[in-house]
Amino acid sequence: MATLIDSNKVKYLCSCNRLKPLSYLYYCKYCKPLTLKCKDCVIHEIDQKFFCTNCLDNKVQKEVMAVKYKCSSCFNCPNCNNLLLTRASSVKIPKDTAATNQSAQTTQQPQKVYYLICVFCRWTTREVGIPDVTSVPDGWKLLENPFNKRIHELTDAYKVIAAREKLERDRKKFPALKRRSLYISGSSATSSILHSDKYGILAPAQKRLAATASIGNQNLDPQITIEQQFKSLIKPAETIDSFEELPEEFFTKGSNINSITSIAQRHANPDFQPSKTNELYPLNKFYQSKESKRCSGCEHNVLKPESNIISIKFKLHQMAV
Repeated sequence: MATLIDSNKVKYLCSCNRLKPLSYLYYCKYCKPLTLKCKDCVIHEIDQKFFCTNCLDNKVQKEVMAVKYKCSSCFNCPNCNNLLLTRASSVKIPKDTAATNQSAQTTQQPQKVYYLICVFCRWTTREVGIPDVTSVPDGWKLLENPFNKRIHELTDAYKVIAAREKLERDRKKFPALKRRSLYISGSSATSSILHSDKYGILAPAQKRLAATASIGNQNLDPQITIEQQFKSLIKPAETIDSFEELPEEFFTKGSNINSITSIAQRHANPDFQPSKTNELYPLNKFYQSKESKRCSGCEHNVLKPESNIISIKFKLHQMAV
Protein backbone atom coordinates (compact mmCIF):
# COMPACT_ATOMS: atom_id res chain seq x y z
CA MET A 1 0.00 0.00 0.00
CA ALA A 2 2.94 2.33 0.56
CA THR A 3 3.81 2.22 -3.16
CA LEU A 4 0.24 2.32 -4.48
CA ILE A 5 0.47 5.91 -5.71
CA ASP A 6 4.19 5.85 -6.49
CA SER A 7 4.26 6.47 -10.24
CA ASN A 8 8.04 6.14 -10.45
CA LYS A 9 7.98 2.53 -9.32
CA VAL A 10 7.46 1.13 -12.82
CA LYS A 11 9.06 2.80 -15.83
CA TYR A 12 8.50 2.23 -19.54
CA LEU A 13 10.76 2.63 -22.53
CA CYS A 14 9.76 5.45 -24.89
CA SER A 15 10.73 5.88 -28.55
CA CYS A 16 13.94 7.74 -27.65
CA ASN A 17 15.13 4.82 -25.47
CA ARG A 18 14.53 6.60 -22.18
CA LEU A 19 12.81 5.19 -19.13
CA LYS A 20 9.85 7.28 -18.00
CA PRO A 21 6.81 6.67 -15.75
CA LEU A 22 3.56 5.99 -17.50
CA SER A 23 2.10 9.33 -16.36
CA TYR A 24 4.86 11.16 -18.29
CA LEU A 25 4.27 9.41 -21.62
CA TYR A 26 1.98 10.05 -24.61
CA TYR A 27 0.83 7.83 -27.45
CA CYS A 28 -0.18 8.54 -31.03
CA LYS A 29 -2.98 6.45 -32.49
CA TYR A 30 -1.96 7.30 -36.06
CA CYS A 31 1.57 5.88 -35.82
CA LYS A 32 1.96 2.19 -36.60
CA PRO A 33 3.18 0.33 -34.63
CA LEU A 34 1.94 2.10 -31.52
CA THR A 35 4.85 3.72 -29.69
CA LEU A 36 5.15 5.65 -26.46
CA LYS A 37 6.55 9.19 -26.55
CA CYS A 38 7.88 11.38 -23.78
CA LYS A 39 8.07 15.18 -23.70
CA ASP A 40 11.36 15.05 -25.64
CA CYS A 41 9.79 12.99 -28.46
CA VAL A 42 6.94 15.40 -29.23
CA ILE A 43 6.77 18.87 -30.79
CA HIS A 44 5.77 21.66 -28.40
CA GLU A 45 3.53 24.46 -29.67
CA ILE A 46 2.86 27.57 -27.58
CA ASP A 47 -0.46 29.34 -27.94
CA GLN A 48 -0.19 33.00 -28.97
CA LYS A 49 -2.80 34.06 -26.40
CA PHE A 50 -1.24 34.90 -23.02
CA PHE A 51 -3.22 35.34 -19.81
CA CYS A 52 -2.72 36.04 -16.12
CA THR A 53 -3.69 33.12 -13.90
CA ASN A 54 -5.01 35.42 -11.18
CA CYS A 55 -7.03 38.20 -12.88
CA LEU A 56 -7.49 36.26 -16.19
CA ASP A 57 -6.41 39.26 -18.22
CA ASN A 58 -5.52 38.01 -21.72
CA LYS A 59 -3.36 39.68 -24.34
CA VAL A 60 -1.62 38.81 -27.58
CA GLN A 61 2.12 38.30 -27.83
CA LYS A 62 2.99 41.83 -28.99
CA GLU A 63 1.15 43.37 -26.06
CA VAL A 64 2.78 41.15 -23.43
CA MET A 65 6.21 41.76 -24.95
CA ALA A 66 5.71 45.49 -24.42
CA VAL A 67 5.14 44.91 -20.68
CA LYS A 68 7.90 42.24 -20.41
CA TYR A 69 5.34 39.45 -19.91
CA LYS A 70 4.37 40.90 -16.51
CA CYS A 71 0.86 41.62 -15.25
CA SER A 72 0.59 45.15 -13.86
CA SER A 73 -2.17 44.40 -11.33
CA CYS A 74 -1.12 41.04 -9.79
CA PHE A 75 1.91 40.48 -7.58
CA ASN A 76 3.74 37.68 -5.82
CA CYS A 77 5.34 37.91 -2.42
CA PRO A 78 9.12 38.51 -2.70
CA ASN A 79 9.62 36.60 0.55
CA CYS A 80 7.74 33.33 -0.06
CA ASN A 81 6.59 33.76 -3.71
CA ASN A 82 2.89 33.37 -2.90
CA LEU A 83 0.11 35.60 -4.17
CA LEU A 84 -0.20 39.02 -2.55
CA LEU A 85 -3.68 40.23 -1.62
CA THR A 86 -4.90 43.82 -1.59
CA ARG A 87 -6.06 45.25 1.72
CA ALA A 88 -7.79 48.59 2.30
CA SER A 89 -7.49 50.90 5.27
CA SER A 90 -8.80 54.36 6.07
CA VAL A 91 -6.45 57.20 6.97
CA LYS A 92 -7.14 60.82 7.78
CA ILE A 93 -5.46 63.45 5.66
CA PRO A 94 -5.52 67.22 6.21
CA LYS A 95 -7.69 69.28 3.89
CA ASP A 96 -7.20 73.04 3.58
CA THR A 97 -10.32 75.10 2.94
CA ALA A 98 -10.17 78.90 2.64
CA ALA A 99 -13.45 80.69 2.11
CA THR A 100 -11.84 84.14 2.02
CA ASN A 101 -8.36 85.60 1.97
CA GLN A 102 -8.21 85.20 5.75
CA SER A 103 -6.52 82.28 7.57
CA ALA A 104 -7.36 78.81 6.25
CA GLN A 105 -9.10 76.23 8.36
CA THR A 106 -7.58 72.76 8.46
CA THR A 107 -9.96 69.79 8.70
CA GLN A 108 -9.44 66.05 8.76
CA GLN A 109 -10.98 64.01 5.93
CA PRO A 110 -10.83 60.18 5.86
CA GLN A 111 -9.49 58.57 2.69
CA LYS A 112 -9.24 54.93 1.69
CA VAL A 113 -5.75 53.65 0.80
CA TYR A 114 -4.57 50.21 -0.31
CA TYR A 115 -1.53 48.06 0.44
CA LEU A 116 -0.40 44.50 -0.32
CA ILE A 117 -0.15 41.69 2.19
CA CYS A 118 0.85 38.02 2.06
CA VAL A 119 -1.46 35.75 4.07
CA PHE A 120 1.24 33.06 4.38
CA CYS A 121 4.32 34.87 5.73
CA ARG A 122 2.50 38.12 6.72
CA TRP A 123 4.82 40.26 4.60
CA THR A 124 3.37 43.66 3.71
CA THR A 125 4.47 46.57 1.57
CA ARG A 126 4.46 48.77 4.66
CA GLU A 127 7.34 46.80 6.18
CA VAL A 128 9.77 47.95 3.48
CA GLY A 129 8.51 51.53 3.30
CA ILE A 130 6.47 51.28 0.09
CA PRO A 131 3.78 54.00 0.29
CA ASP A 132 0.11 53.10 0.10
CA VAL A 133 -1.81 53.89 -3.08
CA THR A 134 -5.23 55.42 -3.53
CA SER A 135 -6.19 53.35 -6.61
CA VAL A 136 -5.69 49.62 -7.05
CA PRO A 137 -5.37 49.37 -10.87
CA ASP A 138 -1.82 50.30 -11.85
CA GLY A 139 -1.13 51.51 -8.33
CA TRP A 140 2.27 49.88 -7.92
CA LYS A 141 4.48 50.74 -10.86
CA LEU A 142 7.25 48.62 -12.34
CA LEU A 143 10.73 49.54 -11.17
CA GLU A 144 13.02 50.79 -13.91
CA ASN A 145 16.32 49.02 -14.32
CA PRO A 146 19.17 51.56 -13.91
CA PHE A 147 21.07 49.83 -16.72
CA ASN A 148 18.27 50.06 -19.30
CA LYS A 149 20.20 52.53 -21.45
CA ARG A 150 23.24 50.27 -21.61
CA ILE A 151 21.10 47.23 -22.40
CA HIS A 152 19.39 49.03 -25.29
CA GLU A 153 22.76 50.14 -26.69
CA LEU A 154 24.06 46.56 -26.65
CA THR A 155 20.84 45.24 -28.20
CA ASP A 156 20.95 47.76 -31.07
CA ALA A 157 24.64 47.02 -31.70
CA TYR A 158 24.06 43.27 -31.84
CA LYS A 159 21.15 43.81 -34.25
CA VAL A 160 23.48 45.62 -36.65
CA ILE A 161 26.11 42.89 -36.36
CA ALA A 162 23.50 40.14 -36.86
CA ALA A 163 22.11 41.93 -39.93
CA ARG A 164 25.60 42.24 -41.41
CA GLU A 165 26.36 38.56 -40.83
CA LYS A 166 23.05 37.56 -42.40
CA LEU A 167 23.70 39.79 -45.40
CA GLU A 168 27.15 38.28 -45.92
CA ARG A 169 25.72 34.76 -45.76
CA ASP A 170 23.01 35.62 -48.26
CA ARG A 171 25.53 37.13 -50.67
CA LYS A 172 27.57 33.95 -50.58
CA LYS A 173 24.50 31.80 -50.99
CA PHE A 174 22.88 33.54 -53.98
CA PRO A 175 24.59 34.04 -57.36
CA ALA A 176 25.53 37.51 -58.51
CA LEU A 177 22.63 37.88 -60.97
CA LYS A 178 20.06 36.61 -58.53
CA ARG A 179 21.46 38.71 -55.73
CA ARG A 180 21.31 41.84 -57.88
CA SER A 181 17.58 41.31 -58.31
CA LEU A 182 16.95 40.56 -54.63
CA TYR A 183 18.58 43.43 -52.80
CA ILE A 184 18.05 47.14 -53.10
CA SER A 185 19.71 48.55 -56.18
CA GLY A 186 19.45 52.22 -55.25
CA SER A 187 19.90 54.34 -52.18
CA SER A 188 16.37 55.70 -52.23
CA ALA A 189 13.84 54.32 -49.79
CA THR A 190 11.27 53.85 -52.56
CA SER A 191 13.45 51.49 -54.60
CA SER A 192 11.95 48.08 -55.12
CA ILE A 193 13.37 45.07 -53.27
CA LEU A 194 11.76 42.31 -55.24
CA HIS A 195 9.92 42.28 -58.52
CA SER A 196 6.47 43.83 -58.45
CA ASP A 197 4.09 41.63 -56.49
CA LYS A 198 0.53 42.02 -57.74
CA TYR A 199 -1.22 40.23 -54.87
CA GLY A 200 1.11 41.16 -51.97
CA ILE A 201 2.29 37.61 -51.33
CA LEU A 202 5.93 38.66 -51.05
CA ALA A 203 5.27 41.59 -48.69
CA PRO A 204 6.77 39.88 -45.59
CA ALA A 205 9.89 38.93 -47.53
CA GLN A 206 10.20 42.49 -48.82
CA LYS A 207 10.10 43.91 -45.29
CA ARG A 208 12.72 41.48 -44.04
CA LEU A 209 15.06 42.14 -46.94
CA ALA A 210 14.59 45.90 -46.65
CA ALA A 211 15.47 45.86 -42.94
CA THR A 212 18.46 43.59 -43.49
CA ALA A 213 19.81 45.56 -46.42
CA SER A 214 19.27 48.98 -44.84
CA ILE A 215 21.08 47.97 -41.64
CA GLY A 216 23.78 45.88 -43.23
CA ASN A 217 24.70 48.30 -46.01
CA GLN A 218 25.37 51.15 -43.61
CA ASN A 219 28.84 49.98 -42.56
CA LEU A 220 29.54 47.12 -44.96
CA ASP A 221 33.21 47.87 -45.55
CA PRO A 222 35.20 44.68 -46.24
CA GLN A 223 38.28 46.24 -44.66
CA ILE A 224 36.46 46.73 -41.34
CA THR A 225 36.02 43.54 -39.36
CA ILE A 226 32.95 42.73 -37.31
CA GLU A 227 34.89 43.30 -34.06
CA GLN A 228 35.98 46.75 -35.17
CA GLN A 229 32.45 47.65 -36.25
CA PHE A 230 31.05 46.46 -32.90
CA LYS A 231 33.54 48.59 -30.97
CA SER A 232 32.62 51.63 -33.05
CA LEU A 233 28.90 51.22 -32.32
CA ILE A 234 29.00 51.11 -28.52
CA LYS A 235 31.09 52.63 -25.79
CA PRO A 236 33.43 50.13 -24.10
CA ALA A 237 32.59 49.12 -20.57
CA GLU A 238 34.47 50.90 -17.82
CA THR A 239 36.80 48.81 -15.69
CA ILE A 240 36.46 49.15 -11.93
CA ASP A 241 39.88 49.46 -10.32
CA SER A 242 38.92 50.11 -6.72
CA PHE A 243 36.14 49.08 -4.37
CA GLU A 244 34.66 50.73 -1.33
CA GLU A 245 36.04 49.54 1.96
CA LEU A 246 33.82 47.62 4.32
CA PRO A 247 32.50 49.64 7.27
CA GLU A 248 33.87 48.99 10.74
CA GLU A 249 30.46 47.77 11.89
CA PHE A 250 30.89 44.77 9.60
CA PHE A 251 33.76 43.52 11.81
CA THR A 252 32.65 44.75 15.23
CA LYS A 253 28.91 44.01 15.23
CA GLY A 254 27.24 40.68 14.61
CA SER A 255 25.24 40.24 11.42
CA ASN A 256 21.51 39.61 11.46
CA ILE A 257 20.78 36.67 9.18
CA ASN A 258 17.10 37.53 9.02
CA SER A 259 17.89 40.87 7.37
CA ILE A 260 19.82 39.26 4.49
CA THR A 261 17.99 37.90 1.46
CA SER A 262 18.48 34.37 0.20
CA ILE A 263 19.78 33.33 -3.21
CA ALA A 264 16.26 32.43 -4.36
CA GLN A 265 14.94 35.85 -3.37
CA ARG A 266 17.73 37.59 -5.28
CA HIS A 267 17.27 35.48 -8.39
CA ALA A 268 13.51 36.13 -8.33
CA ASN A 269 14.29 39.77 -9.12
CA PRO A 270 17.33 39.60 -11.44
CA ASP A 271 17.13 43.28 -12.45
CA PHE A 272 18.00 44.51 -8.96
CA GLN A 273 18.97 41.44 -6.85
CA PRO A 274 18.30 43.01 -3.42
CA SER A 275 20.73 41.99 -0.69
CA LYS A 276 18.65 43.27 2.27
CA THR A 277 15.11 42.32 3.22
CA ASN A 278 14.13 46.00 3.46
CA GLU A 279 14.90 46.33 -0.27
CA LEU A 280 12.37 43.70 -1.37
CA TYR A 281 9.70 44.79 -3.83
CA PRO A 282 6.51 42.96 -4.93
CA LEU A 283 7.10 40.70 -7.92
CA ASN A 284 4.74 41.00 -10.86
CA LYS A 285 3.07 37.79 -11.94
CA PHE A 286 4.08 36.57 -15.36
CA TYR A 287 1.63 35.94 -18.17
CA GLN A 288 1.25 32.30 -19.09
CA SER A 289 0.06 30.45 -22.15
CA LYS A 290 -1.33 27.06 -22.99
CA GLU A 291 0.78 24.48 -24.74
CA SER A 292 -0.08 21.84 -27.33
CA LYS A 293 1.97 18.79 -28.24
CA ARG A 294 2.29 17.07 -31.61
CA CYS A 295 3.73 13.74 -32.62
CA SER A 296 7.18 14.19 -34.13
CA GLY A 297 6.53 11.40 -36.65
CA CYS A 298 3.15 12.14 -38.22
CA GLU A 299 2.63 15.65 -36.70
CA HIS A 300 -0.81 14.80 -35.33
CA ASN A 301 -1.89 16.33 -32.05
CA VAL A 302 -1.47 14.16 -28.97
CA LEU A 303 -2.38 16.87 -26.44
CA LYS A 304 -4.44 19.95 -27.20
CA PRO A 305 -6.12 22.11 -24.53
CA GLU A 306 -9.25 24.15 -25.06
CA SER A 307 -8.82 27.71 -26.26
CA ASN A 308 -10.87 29.15 -23.38
CA ILE A 309 -8.47 30.44 -20.73
CA ILE A 310 -10.87 29.54 -17.90
CA SER A 311 -11.29 25.94 -18.96
CA ILE A 312 -8.86 23.27 -17.75
CA LYS A 313 -10.17 20.56 -20.08
CA PHE A 314 -8.55 19.22 -23.23
CA LYS A 315 -9.89 18.85 -26.74
CA LEU A 316 -7.49 15.97 -27.31
CA HIS A 317 -5.84 14.07 -24.48
CA GLN A 318 -3.80 11.03 -25.48
CA MET A 319 -1.91 10.30 -22.27
CA ALA A 320 -0.52 6.82 -21.83
CA VAL A 321 -1.75 6.52 -18.25
